[in-house]
Amino acid sequence: FDIAGNPVAAVPSQAALQVDPFQVDTTQPKILSFELDLNAALLGLTFDDVMDTATFDPSALTLQNARTPALAYTLQTSTTSSDNGFTMIVEISALDLNHINDIVGLAEDIDTTFLTVAASMIDDVYGKDVIAVTDSNALQATVLVLDTTSPRLEAFTLDLSTDSLVLSFSESVDEYSLNVSQIRLQAAATQGSSVLSLSALGTTVSGVRGNLTVFLSHADINTLKADPEMGTGTADTFLVLAGGAVTDMNNQPVEEVSDGAALQAFAVVPDTTGPELLAFDADLDLGKLVLTFSETVNVSSMQTEHLNLQSRQSPSAAVCGLCSINPASFPAECSACLAGAIVRHSLEATAVPGPDSFVVAVTFSTSDLNELKRLDGLFDSNGTTFVSFGTNFLQDMADNTVTAVESQQALQVTVFTEDTTRPELTGFDLNLTARTLTLTFDETVRTSTLDVASLTLQDAASGSQSRTLAAPSSTASADGTVVVVDLSRDDFNEVTRLTGLATSVATTHLTLTDTAVDDMNGNDVVAVADGAAVAVTTLTGDTTAPVLEAFDLDMDQGVVTLTFSETVRAASLEPRAVVMQSTAGGLSGSARAFQGGVEPNLVDGTVLTINMALDDFNAVKFFADLATSDSDTFLSFDAGLVQDMSGNNVTAIAGAAALAVTTYTADVTPPELESFTLNMDSAVGELRLFFSETVNASTLRSDQVTLHSSGSGGALSYQLTAAGTASSSIDGADVVLDIAKADLDEVKRVFGLAGTANTTFLAVTPDTVADMVGLQLVGVPSGSALAVAAYTADTT
Repeated sequence: FDIAGNPVAAVPSQAALQVDPFQVDTTQPKILSFELDLNAALLGLTFDDVMDTATFDPSALTLQNARTPALAYTLQTSTTSSDNGFTMIVEISALDLNHINDIVGLAEDIDTTFLTVAASMIDDVYGKDVIAVTDSNALQATVLVLDTTSPRLEAFTLDLSTDSLVLSFSESVDEYSLNVSQIRLQAAATQGSSVLSLSALGTTVSGVRGNLTVFLSHADINTLKADPEMGTGTADTFLVLAGGAVTDMNNQPVEEVSDGAALQAFAVVPDTTGPELLAFDADLDLGKLVLTFSETVNVSSMQTEHLNLQSRQSPSAAVCGLCSINPASFPAECSACLAGAIVRHSLEATAVPGPDSFVVAVTFSTSDLNELKRLDGLFDSNGTTFVSFGTNFLQDMADNTVTAVESQQALQVTVFTEDTTRPELTGFDLNLTARTLTLTFDETVRTSTLDVASLTLQDAASGSQSRTLAAPSSTASADGTVVVVDLSRDDFNEVTRLTGLATSVATTHLTLTDTAVDDMNGNDVVAVADGAAVAVTTLTGDTTAPVLEAFDLDMDQGVVTLTFSETVRAASLEPRAVVMQSTAGGLSGSARAFQGGVEPNLVDGTVLTINMALDDFNAVKFFADLATSDSDTFLSFDAGLVQDMSGNNVTAIAGAAALAVTTYTADVTPPELESFTLNMDSAVGELRLFFSETVNASTLRSDQVTLHSSGSGGALSYQLTAAGTASSSIDGADVVLDIAKADLDEVKRVFGLAGTANTTFLAVTPDTVADMVGLQLVGVPSGSALAVAAYTADTT
């Protein structure tokens, strides 16, 4: 309209007016100002011209902390969705925003927020580049909105291969602000029995913008791996995060991830690394190995039979196929191993109780521990304690096999604890048949240290009858837990001699002093004192028949000395079981079965004596071919001769295999005339002479006999002539002399001589008679003439 309100004249399109003249825009656009909103992640730019937003290049735009910058960041992936115009809003990408937030000292306030742009950042709608803004004239933000939005945990990954937890946040967070103890792993969205609150101790954190990598402590990762109900996959791996557990770069606390809505793992990277043995301790006192691995292992997978103990590392060169390739097997005959003096032992299969852990205690079986202690040079110091094993020894919780420790690189013990525990006697057996005392200890003992003089068998816990052993009782047992003492003859015989000792379990006990034996480390045995003596476990009575080992014969004293293999009961001795014979075979020659004889004061023992009855003594002497020397002196008897202390009859010696005398003592005692009788009423005078032993009748001489009227010789006497003869040629202890008629008449003629008993005395010379070995009679002189013992007067 004009001033008067008249409308302008229309110009229809078909009659449009052409410009005249036209001036093209040649002025470059210029950025006038900018605003930065870190909370909304927006960058607002104001230009002096209409800009073509399609030409926007974020990499030409740089934020910096000053016009002479020390800190700067050039955008990379930010975009804009603004239409063409004088203003443009740049949506800052998460990558760019995190980078900006990561740079401490940049865009923290107006004074640290400046912008430079390259001419290529944007064109106006006519295609002209924006005027570049360089450092020297960098634009300062007109408005800065700081970040007030809490970061949010968006995802996490559990990596069991690197023992780490990767946390992905909605924005950059300050890695140094993370409180690891505010993180909890659990097996479900809602806490159950499987849960792990992370420990700050031993945990490290590294950050890359919106991601933090938490390297779990050794304890935490092993606790996690030990729980089969958690952390095996995404289905059983959840995370709870306390609010404020970490802050963003503007100190905004992270949002809480609460129990009941725990965040499920984005991924769980399985463990693919086998465990390694890092160290081990050996405790011979407690009898166990403590193995420390690089990670938790599955204890139930452990096969202890593949764990090899050795005294040192094997030579680096292959010593033999088995030793180098399969340490679980090694031949004892391997010459190289023997030359290297490597002592080895493989454990037996033993169940190892849980729980699963990176530290596993393996308790030696009793047999393994005792064998270890038995083997000198193995596991007796730090320098002799090594282990090796193959990959079949065990697995970790992900079934990865353990890294083998070959024999050549056997691992040496870290801490070695020697055995300081004293061995103890746990029981004993006594076998009187085998003559052995079997001692059982709770650990291996060194048998070379056995002192039998420290062992005492007694009848009760507090003993009244006892026997302390002595050499040569000894043992041939190898080092071990069982020591068999072979009882000496003296010890055995004394034990069996004592009638109240070792006759039953109730009467069999043992004491020992601490010097009795040592274990393999020199620890003295624990003493068992009188008053607390250990009762026998098994008592085996003596079932072995005693054996007559030797006999001696004293033909001077008439004594048979019997020596047995063991103590025999004197009261059971039966001399009538004995036969003295002149030959070993007994098929020819002379023999005498004893009719009696014994010493009433005999005591139990291995040696008994028989004082031969006079009849037996004289009967033996009767035979000219019996018991005259060691060549014609043999003994046989039946099983009834004697019994041992357990009632076992002696082993009989048959006449066909009679035992030869050991020591023969000849008769050196001359015979003596002990008494005589005279019968004056017989047809011939009968003078019966009684000697102390058997005499040889053929040597009798009547002319050596004189009758006296008194014991002192008297005035009346008569010496017989040689005409008198023995009435029999039978040798014996009594011999009848038939007085010749002329001698008898002459005696009768002398009145007062041998007329009564009171006038009948006898004197003899040594030549009167000799015994069976030729010893002459002990003479009876006239001055000590022997009185008649029985006199028969002449009544005819």
